[in-house]
Amino acid sequence: LRLQQQTNLFASFVENGSLPDEASQAAIDSPVVLNTTLVEPRRLLFDGDHRWLYALDTEDNITMIHIEAGLAGRSELSAPMSLAVEPAEVTRVEPLAGSLSLLAADDQGRVTQWFPVSAEGGIRLQRIREFSGLAGPVVALSTEQRRKNFVAADSMGNVALFNTTAE
Repeated sequence: LRLQQQTNLFASFVENGSLPDEASQAAIDSPVVLNTTLVEPRRLLFDGDHRWLYALDTEDNITMIHIEAGLAGRSELSAPMSLAVEPAEVTRVEPLAGSLSLLAADDQGRVTQWFPVSAEGGIRLQRIREFSGLAGPVVALSTEQRRKNFVAADSMGNVALFNTTAE
């Protein structure tokens, strides 16, 4: 995995208001290579604060990568884990706005909410809620920008609106 931080003109100024010298700018713009390989990633998502990168692979496994640690040259990532609730297959994954949570929809008409938790050996995602009510595979999933609502649609034309904080 290769991470590279890009800077804009205003972020490039050093404390005294001048532009950085050539060596400093090269250090800012040079990529950081982490000693890890993602297996066939099919979707990459940032959390709400852009601190974590979620990498979903073709087998519905997700890996969490700590961006700040990666840019500092430290490899901080979770072990890959499945978002699929057996025997279902994941059809859509979206980050919940302004949050670390992820929503994963499946071919059984369910949407599950996942949240990072501290675990032995690091961090992992834990399923915290499940939303049902759709009759077929979820084909569309969209989150609201400012609140904890989302809408999902299934292959049979049903549409449902959910709130992640309502029980």
